[in-house]
Amino acid sequence: MIQSQARRDAVRSRLFKPRPDSTAPIANTDDALDLRLSQEMAYARRLLEELGDRLVNDPIIIQRHTEALQGIDLIGQLLGHLSEVIAAADRPAAVERIGMQDLKTRLRRTALAQDLASPPGFGSRADRT
Repeated sequence: MIQSQARRDAVRSRLFKPRPDSTAPIANTDDALDLRLSQEMAYARRLLEELGDRLVNDPIIIQRHTEALQGIDLIGQLLGHLSEVIAAADRPAAVERIGMQDLKTRLRRTALAQDLASPPGFGSRADRT
């Protein structure tokens, strides 16, 4: 009995993320521009979700473009998380709540001059000329 419970707990811990430390909403920033930027990002996310919903209703598109559809979903998730961070009064706490570990890691890193010169995935300015 004890072993079966331990196995269930071990499987559960591998399948499900731990609950966040706090589920209480983080207060919004007082900066009106940041709030509007956050709202626009949330709007863009909704538009992207609607597009994805329309595309997944076509079985041929799903069959031919599964990876692209997953990319649309990933972009939507990124926009949602970034929107929440921009709107938060306590941005570091908002970053800690992000469930996407790779995004959380990128947002935590120290900004280097190289990072500011070229966004991830776009190469340096010298590469583009």
